[in-house]
Amino acid sequence: MSHRTRVRNLQSRMDLNFPYQKCFDGISAWGHLAVEMQRGTGWDLVFCDEVAARTWFDIDPLDPELVLRGANSVGVSSCDCGSAIPYGLDAGGVPLTRDRQPPQFCPPCRGFNEKAYHWATFEEQLRNSSPQKWECLAPRSGFASKRDRMIYKLFVRQRQAGRRWWYFEDMIGRVDPNYPRLSINTKNADNWIQGPLELLRDIQAEDTWGNKHELIRALKLIHACI
Repeated sequence: MSHRTRVRNLQSRMDLNFPYQKCFDGISAWGHLAVEMQRGTGWDLVFCDEVAARTWFDIDPLDPELVLRGANSVGVSSCDCGSAIPYGLDAGGVPLTRDRQPPQFCPPCRGFNEKAYHWATFEEQLRNSSPQKWECLAPRSGFASKRDRMIYKLFVRQRQAGRRWWYFEDMIGRVDPNYPRLSINTKNADNWIQGPLELLRDIQAEDTWGNKHELIRALKLIHACI
C-alpha cells in the first residue's frame, strides 16, 4: 500500500476532519509503528493506522493501555481469550504501560471502565501541563438572579490543533473540537465564559447549576492547578 493511499485512508476514517497534511505528517512520523502492529496482530493496516493515529493524537484511544507517544517500537502480547494486545516500547524495550509490564488482558476481559479512564487521563493531562496551555468554554444559566448566572456545563482542552474538548456536566466525556463553538454567536456570546482556564478561578461549586457532581469534581481539579 502506497504512502499516499495510507494517508487518504486514514483521513477518511478520522472523525475530526483532519487535513491531508496532518495525516501525511502523522503517517511519516509513526507509520512504522502501525506496520509493526499489523505484523504482530494480523489486523488490517488501515485499521492499525487509525489505532496509531488515535493513540498518538490523544483522540478517543481504542485501548487505554496502548501508549505510542514516545514509543520506539510495538510489542504484542496475547490475552487468555486469544486476542492480540499491542503495546508501546521505549528505546530500552520497556513497555509503556502503567506497571511497565506487557498487558495480560484485552479491554473486554480487563473490564475497561471508560469513566475511570477518562478521569485518570484528564487528571494526568492537567498535572503534566501548564494551565496557560488550556482554554475553557462554559455556558451560564441565563438567570441573572442566580448568583450572576451560574454555569451548568464546562468544556476545557489544551490549546493544540486537533485536541478534543473535555466535557463536564453530570458526566465526563469527550466531544468534537468544533462542537461547543456551534452554540456561540453574537446574540448569546455574553452567556458564555470563553478564554483561558484562569477565568474559572472564581467559579466555585456553589456557582454550578443543578449540583452536577462531575462538573464540581472538574472545577476542584482545575482550581488545584490554577
